Amino acid sequence: MGGITLQWRVSIDGQGVQGTIRFGAAHEKFGDPYEGCLSIMRQGDTAELYAATGDVRPYAGRLRRLLRAEGIGRVQWERHRANGAVHNVGGTL
Repeated sequence: MGGITLQWRVSIDGQGVQGTIRFGAAHEKFGDPYEGCLSIMRQGDTAELYAATGDVRPYAGRLRRLLRAEGIGRVQWERHRANGAVHNVGGTL
């Protein structure tokens, strides 16, 4: 069923560490084609997920395992609805 990868970038402003998560049916390693991606900002053991493209739902279980393996225990994100409503979502992994 494809794969999911996380690539961290070092923060120079001390406000956290940023990264990119890529996923897709033909994706197994950095450089492979991917169907979607999302950005991640880490502060301590909390990650904020943002700027997502593609449908990450089929990869949700692997995403949780990937984040836990990185020492992340909580996630948060915003869900934007077609009607303009914005919901803050998050929780413990």
